[in-house]
Amino acid sequence: MNIASSIAHARTLWDNGRKLDLIVADRAKLTMAYYISRSALLGHLAPPHFTLQLPGGYKACIRPNGRDQAALAEIFGIKPYQPAQSAANPKRILDLGANIGMATLFLTTQFPDAEIASVEPFPGNLAILRENVRLNQIRSTIFAGAVGVSSGEAELSVGNVADAVSLVPASDAGRQTKLRVKQFSVDEIMDQLHWTQIDLLKIDIEGYEKTLFKSNNAWLGRVNQIVGEAHGHVGYGIKEVRADLEPFGFKLIEKYYDAVHELTIFEAIKCFSS
Repeated sequence: MNIASSIAHARTLWDNGRKLDLIVADRAKLTMAYYISRSALLGHLAPPHFTLQLPGGYKACIRPNGRDQAALAEIFGIKPYQPAQSAANPKRILDLGANIGMATLFLTTQFPDAEIASVEPFPGNLAILRENVRLNQIRSTIFAGAVGVSSGEAELSVGNVADAVSLVPASDAGRQTKLRVKQFSVDEIMDQLHWTQIDLLKIDIEGYEKTLFKSNNAWLGRVNQIVGEAHGHVGYGIKEVRADLEPFGFKLIEKYYDAVHELTIFEAIKCFSS
């Protein structure tokens, strides 16, 4: 990155902090965290994570790795997981692919009375997820593992970017490391929590949604609303999502489509008969 582009990127990061309504000191943290992530020397000297003060008294714990900053800016800036205003106020929320907890935190800011279950398989992400839950006293039960069509164990593919993980086998050489993790079915999660329904399901599981929505999927009958991502790299777009969810009474909305990454952000709302 040359000096001109570096300055331009710093301005973008600073502007992201302004849009998130961060105080000046935390905008500086957000900006510096990115540059720390690009320097091995700074990485050794920097703290393992930063805590940022968000509006409303909430706090966000992020690592200086570039990815956490991007997650914060996306989830609180673009708000891809903001459900339709017309939807009922959810009391039970399931966050599949919780990562470091930015979606769990965002949904808490929107629905502070909700009970949340956060599912995440990668150990590094889990540590920050737990810290974000602790800092904000979120009513979240954390499931340390991956969601799957059955209970047991699964083999997680870990990419050259440490937390780029998926149950979907990778076709590229950059995602060859394997990690054995606990696997939870949605039915198992609901049974453990004594939930009879899921009011809001957030899903970002890097392509495995194709399998989850197609196999052993009777649990979809107990879900009222879904917000999430469909990944084109596994041949799963809005057409395929619609085919799998409409039989369960869902009406789908394509919120936006990222052609570069073949990524669809969608919302599905259960249509109850009168």
